Amino acid sequence: MKNAFIKLWNFHGFIGKILTFVCLALVLSGLIGLITGVTKCSSTDEVVATNYFVNEDVPLHDENYSVTVAKCWTSETIETIGKDLNTNNLNGNFINIELSINQSENSSLKPHILDSNDFKLKDHTGFIFL
Repeated sequence: MKNAFIKLWNFHGFIGKILTFVCLALVLSGLIGLITGVTKCSSTDEVVATNYFVNEDVPLHDENYSVTVAKCWTSETIETIGKDLNTNNLNGNFINIELSINQSENSSLKPHILDSNDFKLKDHTGFIFL
């Protein structure tokens, strides 16, 4: 009976070593995937990046709207206008983008007048001029 328990104990130790190796291999592959970006947990948001050229239409919102970048430039000073219509000059490094936003003719959405509440810059700060 003693030999049976010894064999069982040895078998248990062997299975433990195999499972420890499997766990370490899974953790190592998960870390490698996280670092290289192969796994889903490396990117938190599902942003689809596509390159478009200046003056090329970009379809948005199920092709109900199209956005065209008319021109881009950088500046060190911009002038902002507050809700109270007071102007303020800001100094810094700014990227200026002139956009044209049009609703498609065959859009299924009702017409909407765009204002500054309709725009958000993800993970950045910015100014919207209309």
